[in-house]
Amino acid sequence: MGISQFLKDELIFTEYVCEDQEQLFKMIHQVAKENVYVYEDFFKKILQREKSYPTGLSVGEFNVAIPHTDPECIIEPFISVITLFNPISFHLMDDQSKEVDVSLVVLLGLSEPHAHLEVLQQLMYMIQDKQCLDQLIHAKCHDDVVSVFKTTEEISNRGN
Repeated sequence: MGISQFLKDELIFTEYVCEDQEQLFKMIHQVAKENVYVYEDFFKKILQREKSYPTGLSVGEFNVAIPHTDPECIIEPFISVITLFNPISFHLMDDQSKEVDVSLVVLLGLSEPHAHLEVLQQLMYMIQDKQCLDQLIHAKCHDDVVSVFKTTEEISNRGN
């Protein structure tokens, strides 16, 4: 199962400008709802989950967040990828008392627990690969983002 199968064109944004998590989540909720990917309570649930279980990861020069919510909020599984023009603050996953400025957000809207685990493993592989992370952060358009995911999947599949 590859990550790219969950990527949705309308939920990939490069150099996106927003003030904070709430504004970002609201935008994703609106687009996902218009495309019938989520139920109405998605926005509220993702805010609650991020507050209780932060998803910010400090990975070097560019930091990442991987927010997600309960499968009951999801109608059709998706992954939203957002590179940010200006980083926004997320609390660290491993230390909720600290914040990190995030430049890449990969929001998981998955409905199957096994898919969630597989996708997280693949994402961690991508995030730990400096070249891959740099390509994602510097992506200028939707096609650049999709290309990085597909190339990484191909390399990963050859290794298995």
